[in-house]
Formats: sequence, structure tokens, C-alpha cells
Amino acid sequence: MGAPCAYERLQRRRLLSSRHLFSVDVASASMSIEVPLKLSYPVDSKPYIPSLVHSFQERMGLSALAVEPDSLAHHLRSSWIRHALADPCLMHATLYAASAHLDTLRNTTAACSSPNPVTLYHQTETIAAVTARIASGGVLTDATIASVLLLVITGSLQTDDGATEAHRSGLMRMVTMRGGLAKLGFDGVLARMIQMNMVLPAVVFDLDQLDAGASVADGMDPNPNSPASSNLAALALESLGQSTSTGTSGNLSVTFHMTAIFAHVWELLVAVDCGEDPETGQSLFDFASARCILDIDIPPDSSSCMDMSKTETAMVQACQVSLRILRHLCDDRVAPQTEESPLVTLVEEMKSHIAATDSAVWLRYAAHANLWVTTLGLAVSTDVQGRLWFLMHERCVVMSMKDSRPAPHEMVWACYCWLRRLVRARDTGLDMRIDYPSMFGV
Repeated sequence: MGAPCAYERLQRRRLLSSRHLFSVDVASASMSIEVPLKLSYPVDSKPYIPSLVHSFQERMGLSALAVEPDSLAHHLRSSWIRHALADPCLMHATLYAASAHLDTLRNTTAACSSPNPVTLYHQTETIAAVTARIASGGVLTDATIASVLLLVITGSLQTDDGATEAHRSGLMRMVTMRGGLAKLGFDGVLARMIQMNMVLPAVVFDLDQLDAGASVADGMDPNPNSPASSNLAALALESLGQSTSTGTSGNLSVTFHMTAIFAHVWELLVAVDCGEDPETGQSLFDFASARCILDIDIPPDSSSCMDMSKTETAMVQACQVSLRILRHLCDDRVAPQTEESPLVTLVEEMKSHIAATDSAVWLRYAAHANLWVTTLGLAVSTDVQGRLWFLMHERCVVMSMKDSRPAPHEMVWACYCWLRRLVRARDTGLDMRIDYPSMFGV
């Protein structure tokens, strides 16, 4: 039936012997959508399955937190699990994704590289089930397509670019055979998940643009307009302003500091971003206007504020350091990035603050601030492992947001592309800059 045959080229992976002991932090696994511990699963029952299901709900569905009713997190913690419990292929894929997610968390915080037999088992079973369904020549069900999507996501997290591309290509062909995203089920959740996660491999593997096939499938412009670079900062400011006006801002000191930081971030982005050259398509940067802003003192450090919790302080400090990183990138009077550059130290400092936060504190104040910090970290990271660290510590906050236009992942992709071009311009001697005459004569 002309279905993707990429899986036939993927060798089934053997379950390797390992000293790795599978474990899930059950104590932290909230059960807002309870799954009975004794259940008739569509796959061979294993003692760890309930824990993995709870982990999927908590880590990808943010089940311990209040999220928007129409958010992907809301669906992942509820309806997605119901579909998985009715389909063996999707169940294996969901367990594979949950186990691999935990593996990646461990591998980005410790020197743990031994293969996890649980992860390998469910990966093997997922690929086998998908291959069998394709070979049968039957209709490609939503559950089958959802399973392949999880293979794309997990392949990216495992930094396996070959497997990720094979799964992504197969997924695109499956969507085409079904008549496009609009024809997919799961109440629209599957289409939105595909739209969001086509950005994931592009970011992990630092692609200059989305693959043309991916762009057609998910409806995104493969070359987003540069002015969108300031959207995340603007929406962070909007969220902070709304929470203050409605009296739901929490700690006023946090809101004050965050507002000051993102006002500066937004102002700097708007000043520097001059769109693209109509002939070459290259980004144009107005560093002269940036100098006027850079000579203004940055918002005060929040470390001395005694009325903030540890996670609130860490969040504000992460945002503060993100501003310092942006100022460094926009200042053409300082040397570009080198191993001895202050940028290296700043990135490590931002990571230490991010690691001390949690999803709840970002959602309480400004989820878009989390996306800004993550996107900046992705853009300044020089290798796959660095980008993976920031993706894992985004903590699925993007999943908590309701469907909007532009969608959160579209804003992240646009901002990431612009920041990457800025980083490259600085690294190559600012050959894409334009210096407009300043009214201050700078």
C-alpha cells in the first residue's frame, strides 16, 4: 500500500544485559487521573507498568498541576492513556516513551549510559507492532500513527538522528496517506502533538529549518519571520501583568523583578531585530540601537530578596542570567564566543538556577518565561547534549498551554531560529549587522 518501509530497515535491537536498575520516583508520581494498579493491559503485564503509566501522566501530563482544560497536558494525562489501554502498539510506545524519558533525565544529570532493558524491550515491541500493521495492508489507525510519533519524540531525546529521521519520514507519509492532519482523530490531540513535535528533532539536531515535508504536514512556515523573536518576552510580560491586575500574582517581589527583566529583554530584542534582507533572506541586526539600551543599568539582582522561596529565587535568577546572556550576544563591542568567553560561565550559571526550579513555579507566574529561558539555552548550546539538557529541564511546561495562534511551539521555533542566527553572526564577526545612524551619535 506504499506505506513507510523505514521500519524494515531498522534492525530490531537486542535486549542487552545491564546493571541498570529500573526505578520510578513513585512518591512524586501524582495520581490526579488514577490508573488502578491491577488492570487488564493490552500487553503482557509487568510489575513496573503502573509506575511507568503514572510517570507518563506526571511528567508529560503534569498531573500534579492545574493546566488549561484544552492543553495537551490535560489530554496526555487522561484521554491518551485511555487510548493506550485499548491498543497494544500504543501501549508499548507509551511505556517506551515514559521509560526513555526517565533514562534521559538520569543521563543528563549523571554519568549513566548503560542501556535500560525495559526501554529496549518496549522500543523493540513498538517497532515490531508498527511494522506488522504496515505489512498487513490495513488502515493506518490513529493509535498506530500516535505510536510512530512517540518513536520520533523518543529518538530525538536519545539523540539518535538516523532512527529519528526514519520515524519522522514514516510519520509524514502516514499522515499524507490519511489525508492530512485534519483527518486524524483523538479529538484533534494527535494533530497538535505532531505539529509541536516536528520542532523537536529540528532543535535537537540544530537544523537550519524544518524539513519541507514536515512544514507541509504541520502547517508551519519553515522560515519564520524574524520579528517573532520578541513574542515570548512579550507574552511573559502580558502574563505577569494579568496576574498582577487580577490579584493572582503570588509574591509581588517575584512579579516586580520578572517584569523588570522581561521589559528589558523585550526592549533589546525589538531594538536589535531588523527583520531580513529582502534579497538574501539573511537576518539584519541593529547593534547601534542596542548599544543605547546596553548602556542602561540592568534590573537589580534578586538574590538579596528574603521574601522569596528557593524555587522563586531560582526562577528569577535564571531569567536574570538570561538577560545577561542576551546583552552579551547583542553587544558588538565584546569579543564573540570562545572557550574563555564569559558566555560559557553565564550558560552554566543559568543551568544551575533552572535546575533549582520546578514546573509549578513557572506556571504560577509566567509559562512563557520558561519557554524564553529554554529557547535561549538551546540557541547558545554548542552540542546535542547541551540542547538536550535544556529540553529536559523545560519540564513539559509548553504542554500546559491552551491551543493558540501562533502556537507556543511556533513561537519557540521562530525565536530559536533568530537567536541561532544572532549567535552565528557574532561568531563570524558580525557580517550580517547593519548600523543605523543613532540620534545619540553612537
